[in-house]
Amino acid sequence: MARISRGGRSGELLLDTTYLLPYLGIRVGVGPTRLDVILRSHRPLYPALMLAELEGVLYKVGRERGMDRLPRAALDGFNSVVHGALVELVPPTDEDLEIAYRVISAGWSDLYDAALYATAERLDAPALTLDGRFKEFLRRRGFNHRKLVSHRELTR
Repeated sequence: MARISRGGRSGELLLDTTYLLPYLGIRVGVGPTRLDVILRSHRPLYPALMLAELEGVLYKVGRERGMDRLPRAALDGFNSVVHGALVELVPPTDEDLEIAYRVISAGWSDLYDAALYATAERLDAPALTLDGRFKEFLRRRGFNHRKLVSHRELTR
C-alpha cells in the first residue's frame, strides 16, 4: 500500500467511470468485492463532470443488450453515485478547466479522461483508472502520468 500515500489528502482517491460500473451491475475487469476492499481505506471521489459519461455507458450497455428499460439495480446504483452514497462528487473549477484544456490541446480527445486527470492534479490525489493508453500519452507529453494508477498498482 505504499503507493497510496503519493500525494492524496486524507486518503482521497479519484475513480474513473470503469470503477463505478460494477455497482451499476455492469461487469468489468474488477468486481465490487475487490473494489470495496480498496475503497474502504480511501475517500472515493468522482468528478461531477463525469456523470455524463456514466450515464452514456448505461445507455450504451442497455442498447447493446437489447433492453427495453434500464434495470432497477443499475438505476439504484446510479442514484447512489449521484446522491453521494458510493462516492463524493467533486465539482469542476476553473483550474480543472485550464489543466484539462492543456491535455486536450496536447492531442488527447477524451474530455472525461482530461477531467479526471485535471481533478487529480488539482487535488493532488491519485486517480484510479485502467486506461494505460492515456497514462502513456501523459508520460510522452510531459504531464504527471504518475497521478494515474490501476487497482493492481494500488494494492501492491
